Amino acid sequence: MNLALVASLFVAISAAVFVYLTNGRLRNTQIALQQERTRLHKLEETLREKERHLRAIILSEPECVKLHKADGTVLDINPAGAALIDAATEEELIGTCIYDYIDPEDLDSYKLLTEHVFDGSSETLEFKILSLKGTIRWMETHATPMRNSDGDIIALLGITRDITAKKHAEEADIQVRKRQDQLTRVCRILSAGEMASAFGHELNQPLCAIMNYAETIEEVTKASQPDLDLLRKYASKMARETERAGETVRRIREFVSKREPQTAPLDINKLICEVVEFLRPEAKRQLACIQSDLPDSPCFVQADSIQVQQVLINLITNGLDAMNDSPEKERMLTVSSDSADQKLIKINVKDNGSGFDGADPQKIFDPFYTTKEGGVGIGLSISRSIAESHGGYLKFIPNHDKGMNVVFALPKLAIAQNA
Repeated sequence: MNLALVASLFVAISAAVFVYLTNGRLRNTQIALQQERTRLHKLEETLREKERHLRAIILSEPECVKLHKADGTVLDINPAGAALIDAATEEELIGTCIYDYIDPEDLDSYKLLTEHVFDGSSETLEFKILSLKGTIRWMETHATPMRNSDGDIIALLGITRDITAKKHAEEADIQVRKRQDQLTRVCRILSAGEMASAFGHELNQPLCAIMNYAETIEEVTKASQPDLDLLRKYASKMARETERAGETVRRIREFVSKREPQTAPLDINKLICEVVEFLRPEAKRQLACIQSDLPDSPCFVQADSIQVQQVLINLITNGLDAMNDSPEKERMLTVSSDSADQKLIKINVKDNGSGFDGADPQKIFDPFYTTKEGGVGIGLSISRSIAESHGGYLKFIPNHDKGMNVVFALPKLAIAQNA
């Protein structure tokens, strides 16, 4: 066979094979490209679907969702956010400055929040806005950085909710507490007024003694050679009576003083002793006797001493009043404390009086309900509020024979704190 012919055939066959293989590769490449285009199209469609889904969520979100730049320029905001600012549409706000809607009192705080977010922090802030209609609303925003694919912060993403109702409720609660404190003080003053004659008697005794000692000292000094030992004796007695009178005035002033409630560790047994001594003149005036039955060891609670004192005074004076119609020899009121419960200290005020005596047990804690002539009917209501605000309770238990036992319970202070 001609060598040139063989060579030509070889070249032709090689070319055919090359073309065949090249076409195959091209077909495979075309198929791969088509598959990649299909995959990318599906991926783009998935992303668009997720974007539509996320957009639908943001649009339907009942709380404000907004994006803005570091200078406050609004990039996007949902309908809920537009409604908070009283804008007709979101487009009305896009491109405007978010700072224009912040209350001037809170503008610096909001700008500082923005700075922190663009520094990479996530923060929460409560602030006020002024809507386009001039309405003031309280807002709480949770702000976080929004980053691009390179990790650069491009916007502040804020989720903001209207807390105006919550703020108004808090302000109303503060006003209620202030009025409660005022009413509590009025109740203390009324109680002091009811015991005024007893206080006057208690104060009159040391004042009379002071006057007598002063007159005696004056007489001694008239002698040509005064007895110095006798003078020192009467001067010392006069000083003791002065301290006694001062202590009486101090207790009264402390009881009726205007002050904010202050809780602190309190030895309840020591306070009971002080209150019992404080009310002895009133008991004596009503021909009654008060006794205490307390353990030697202290029992601590975390409480406001004046408020607890007020409850004890109210319960004891009620018990004394309840015994007014009892025979004089039976007018005995006992105050005791019981710490057997693991969590509570129970103070018992037990009298031998008339019990409920026509009072409705279901109404005794109602404000302005009273069976006393000239009574106001706020003492027990305030006393229960004080007990419950300390985490305790107030309960009436009729005695088996006669009279009433009032249980005033308060949570024990942790042992670690007692040390």
